[in-house]
Amino acid sequence: MTSIELSPEGLYFLPLGGTDEIGMNFGLYAHNNQWLAVDLGMGFGQLPWQEVLVPDPAAILPYRSQIKGLLITHAHEDHLGGIPHIWPYLRCPIYATAFSAHLIREKLEEFDLTDEVPLIEVAPQTTIQLGVFSARFITVTHSVPESSILAIKTPQGTIVHTGDWRLDPTPPIGKETDVETLRALGQEGVRALVCDSTNIFQSTASASENYIREQLNRLVGQYPHQSVVIACFASNVSRLESCALAGVAHGRRVLLAGRSLKRIERVARMAGYLKDLPPFLDEKTVRTLPPEKVLYICTGSQGENRAALNRAANGAHPVMQLQEGDVVIFSSREIPGNERSIGDVQNKLARRGIRSLTVRTHEVHVSGHPSKEELEKLYSWVRPELVVPIHGGARQLLEHADFARECGVKEVLIPHDGLLLRLDAGASQPSQEVKARALVVDGLVLLPRYGKAQQERLKGASEGLIFATVSSKGRQKKVLELTAHGLFESTEKSEEQRLFTEIQEDFEEALSSQVRTGTGGESQSLPKVLTTIIRQVFSRERGRKPQVITHIV
Repeated sequence: MTSIELSPEGLYFLPLGGTDEIGMNFGLYAHNNQWLAVDLGMGFGQLPWQEVLVPDPAAILPYRSQIKGLLITHAHEDHLGGIPHIWPYLRCPIYATAFSAHLIREKLEEFDLTDEVPLIEVAPQTTIQLGVFSARFITVTHSVPESSILAIKTPQGTIVHTGDWRLDPTPPIGKETDVETLRALGQEGVRALVCDSTNIFQSTASASENYIREQLNRLVGQYPHQSVVIACFASNVSRLESCALAGVAHGRRVLLAGRSLKRIERVARMAGYLKDLPPFLDEKTVRTLPPEKVLYICTGSQGENRAALNRAANGAHPVMQLQEGDVVIFSSREIPGNERSIGDVQNKLARRGIRSLTVRTHEVHVSGHPSKEELEKLYSWVRPELVVPIHGGARQLLEHADFARECGVKEVLIPHDGLLLRLDAGASQPSQEVKARALVVDGLVLLPRYGKAQQERLKGASEGLIFATVSSKGRQKKVLELTAHGLFESTEKSEEQRLFTEIQEDFEEALSSQVRTGTGGESQSLPKVLTTIIRQVFSRERGRKPQVITHIV
């Protein structure tokens, strides 16, 4: 493993997730042989068996004893969802505000880690000292309570690390952004601003969450005789409250459909939120109520296969039984890469006569991320010497870098996962890169996203799979059995048998040719010969080159 070359007096930033993609955030700061980690999130893969991705911690493992702590900016899955999977490799203290801490405990309990992890609750606006690092949790508005911008002070200057944020002048839950503290930091001097790029292509600020609360109330009132479903991000507590209040205002009881929604509701109430809402319906009671007396809030706004909305679209949800004329409100944005899965769910609903209301036609969502207008305000308050855009793919980071220069920022560094950046003033930039990749949560183990196991699974899924059993007894070598998966329909038995007979004949001919020419015939060559023949026959007859697994008996 390549060691990380650090100068003790240098100040470094190493992203291992969140700068080649939106999600899976994991950043590390280093100074004087000490490290500080910020966020440890998860992402979502595009393949059915890659539901959860987490950052690979391999590069930092040789230095884990030097990690002073893991700071969590807020309670979104892409910032803390990787903790139960990766923390056992780091084994450092975790610091988070109360709401995030409650959610982390829920996750740790599922993995039997509750008693192992030192999880320390930090009050908003609190400063903590961790070795050479001093970190202040500064209140900022976002779509989840108790979100923080971090002011990390070091002997080589102050870093402002934003996490996710926006400027909402009238947040329905939580306090407004602490602008005064940000301005004070700017007056003291900020060396680097490491900042959210998610919404960089939007020029103007989104409306307040209170405005969306009004719009949802109005929309629900337009459908007094139908079932109404609102799909939203589970972790958006303000939106959850907005949806529930819209139902209550129109005489509807509210049911939460989706495990993650129920978890967030439980955590929010533990942290003192959602006090003005009556208890949500249980699944037994909802069956006794007419459709117009129920509002469903559900998961699945991104088209996730196993989410409540997709099951309802398939007519397979045990409680959410939708009929022609019913309405589903998608109170969320489309995360890039999810457009197809979202469209699939909306098409399923449309085929059953169920209407989908989205951000394309209705005001049902506001972003939790800063537009250019909001970024410019933050620059003016913090006045950074250097900007490092994070939380985005390459095009977001490049656009953010260009915008920072337009706003007068003198230095801009564009990161990518695994690129070590030196942040202290006047330092020459190193070009060192370390391993940074995504790991797939594959059952109970973590596997490389593009490793051998995943490539084999993809090959089998895309080209089909054949198991071949070959007898090798003396000079007699014969294919005993061929079993195909994903290549034939049940009505193609005769075609399947024809191709298998052809493969057997070609195999025997190939072995005879090897014996005649003295070029082979040994048992160790059989798998290679048979695999070649199978793939040739299927390529010629079916236009496929299946994955082949051979066994010799």
